Amino acid sequence: EYHLKLKNLDVLPMKYKFDYNDLVLFYKMFNNPSPFSSIPGYLRKKHLPDPKVTRYTRSMSSSDELQLECSIKPRIDVFKNSFFYRTHLRWNEVPLNIRSENCLTAFKTKLKEYLWMKAD
Repeated sequence: EYHLKLKNLDVLPMKYKFDYNDLVLFYKMFNNPSPFSSIPGYLRKKHLPDPKVTRYTRSMSSSDELQLECSIKPRIDVFKNSFFYRTHLRWNEVPLNIRSENCLTAFKTKLKEYLWMKAD
């Protein structure tokens, strides 16, 4: 089977390879912003509820400080398919233990393992 051959070669299926490349670039921009490569202002960290006031009824994902939200409501496909909008949605899907990784090499390794898990 094609999928098994790719796995033996450690080559992600095309859809996941695109996600991998986008997320690695996004990780670099998120963790090492520069004037030339930074996350746009319309993407910001999600507002976290005050734990003293809020009674948690959902999973601990509500305490994820690396979740991003978009302040602009997408109305056209061009924006929905833009790099930052589509990648911030994928970023939020990646488990926190991967997104919070401090080392780029470790992030890449864990991300690839996660994407292989999704592909199976």
